[in-house]
Amino acid sequence: MKTIDLKDVKTGDILMTSSNSKLSKAIQSFQKLEDKHWGMWSHSGIIWLAYGRIMVIEAQKRGICITPIEHYLKPEFSLMILKPHLHIDGSEMAQQMLPYCGNTDYDFFNLLFSQPIKILFKKWIGAKKQKARKFICHEWTAFSYNRYFEPRYGIIYANELQVNAIDLCKSKFFDKFILNK
Repeated sequence: MKTIDLKDVKTGDILMTSSNSKLSKAIQSFQKLEDKHWGMWSHSGIIWLAYGRIMVIEAQKRGICITPIEHYLKPEFSLMILKPHLHIDGSEMAQQMLPYCGNTDYDFFNLLFSQPIKILFKKWIGAKKQKARKFICHEWTAFSYNRYFEPRYGIIYANELQVNAIDLCKSKFFDKFILNK
């Protein structure tokens, strides 16, 4: 896989992460049942270039939040950037995402029950329709992409509630790069 430098990331690129934390390892163990290669990526967020800084808008246990990229530049993280093939207007995408920051909860049910059951039994038990009130990281990423691209090109992810890291990584919509730290 090709590499990319931090200076080459743009608003709308997706940051995929993997680490040795207990939660990351637990997520990876389920996802690797579905795909051994792409299942190693356990978290995603969307890059936002703001005021000369690189930030990540992501779903964490505290909800949708903004995290400086420096948090992920530590040695314990492996990082991959997914760059979309289509142009993203960074200002428009940020305008769409920012109202959710600090106002939207994390979807613990999806993380702990819906996603594992989807992988283990190929059955979805989670919500049927997104109400934009709770997200896990991959669901947030798919939701944001659908909201941005739908008026321009149509829906990118038909089942955004069910999206996991594997779905993001396998998408032909992106070029994949390992991030040089």
